[in-house]
Amino acid sequence: MNNEKTIITLGFDRFQTYIGPGTSIQDRSKNCQIHVNLKYPSGFSFAIVDSVYHGFALLESGVTGDFLSTYYFSNDAANTCTTRTSIVGGGIWADGQVYTQQDTVPATNVIRSPCSGSDAILNINNRINLSSTKSSASGMISNDDATLALTQQINIKWYSC
Repeated sequence: MNNEKTIITLGFDRFQTYIGPGTSIQDRSKNCQIHVNLKYPSGFSFAIVDSVYHGFALLESGVTGDFLSTYYFSNDAANTCTTRTSIVGGGIWADGQVYTQQDTVPATNVIRSPCSGSDAILNINNRINLSSTKSSASGMISNDDATLALTQQINIKWYSC
């Protein structure tokens, strides 16, 4: 978390997906459930307002990569917010590109931590999925080095209770 307590950065080293001839159906989708115990001062609450994803994508025409993130607090698991962003293959993506994708939580879907302060468990369920309209098309979402496959920056807004 940054000094202003407005950004959480997550790094993944084995969060890659693949599609195309010779790959299995399990290679097309990856899911990662994260539980973050956050301590914060009484009289405040916070909410996730957007996410920024960084990584590497190589997607032939016909292949689409979808990023889905679902957020919720453990004390209110029925109240969730899901964001989605996509990369459609072909064009610059056919040769592979580093990407930065951002999705914003609509104001009507913002979920807030409890106002009681002290601590809250923020749950983040990340999913990357590849799909294709062409059985012969290939693709992958990964990274351009061996140590970090994907980073996700989660931006937080603070509220007075």
